[in-house]
Amino acid sequence: MTSSPAQRLADELAQAGALPAEWRTAFRAVPRHLFVPDAFWIGDESPLEPVQRADDPQRWLDLTASDIPLITQVDDGATPPGKPGRYPSSSVSQPSLVAMMLDRAQFAAGHTVLEIGTGSGYNAALLCERLGEANVTTVEIDLDVAERARAALTSAGYKPAVVSADGEQGWPARAPYERAVRLLVAGIRDAAQCSVKRVEHVGRTTLPRRHGLLTLCRGVQPPDVAPRVS
Repeated sequence: MTSSPAQRLADELAQAGALPAEWRTAFRAVPRHLFVPDAFWIGDESPLEPVQRADDPQRWLDLTASDIPLITQVDDGATPPGKPGRYPSSSVSQPSLVAMMLDRAQFAAGHTVLEIGTGSGYNAALLCERLGEANVTTVEIDLDVAERARAALTSAGYKPAVVSADGEQGWPARAPYERAVRLLVAGIRDAAQCSVKRVEHVGRTTLPRRHGLLTLCRGVQPPDVAPRVS
């Protein structure tokens, strides 16, 4: 029986010791390729290489099932798909990093979570698979990115609360949360650039650091902008 791309990715991570047993079912269930656009970029330095599904569908699919970050927006949207990019501005995070972050947050059944930075929606889908969509709130400041994530989550069969607002302000409307997480996203290299300002309604917050992860507790105050929630 042929395994799916999600199953192959999960098995590869597990064999490398990069996927905790508690998250193996979720990683095997969530199809990462559904959260990846038909055109993205890869690479660590400028110029970033464009990859288009129409040019080589098999390579596109293989890359979505690889343990690499896939850049879904470059140059803050100024560079169109198919053209080399200068710097990443949104991405589908590297699966092994996602697994590390989720493991560090120490989730348990029934936990509610605030995700800061929805990005592609892939991480939110993993959280839904493990915790249940009713327990997942994800906040994204970029309206276009949030809309694409909503569509991808719906396509994959998940309906968490997706809020279009400034995630650094948290989202107390659905508080309290047992956990808050923010993944290392394109253009962010340290928690100092992506910290939650106040997280008094959050039990445990996990943020990226340049060489690992930072776990802390702070609190959350309502955003100043009118959000969209779905």
